[in-house]
Amino acid sequence: MTGCRAPYPFLRTEFFLPWAPADCELAVQVYLQRMLGRGLLLRDDNGWLRRPAVATPAFGALAALGRLLGETLERYAMALLQLLLRRPKPGAG
Repeated sequence: MTGCRAPYPFLRTEFFLPWAPADCELAVQVYLQRMLGRGLLLRDDNGWLRRPAVATPAFGALAALGRLLGETLERYAMALLQLLLRRPKPGAG
């Protein structure tokens, strides 16, 4: 869950999310439980989250959600990469 903290301020702005940054992990946990309850995510025997089988309607729904969010995450990843590539090197000028 800690991985959701870093991008949350950006996603909050992009999608007008109502939760305070301090509450984002709880919100993610709630939505993961909802997705598990609807079969959009599954847990394997080791407790890992998995996608449903490809030939199921649940997979189609999960893929559609992924496409919606994917473009936004790609934009942020490209912007962060550009910032990292352009940052000054330690000890340079």
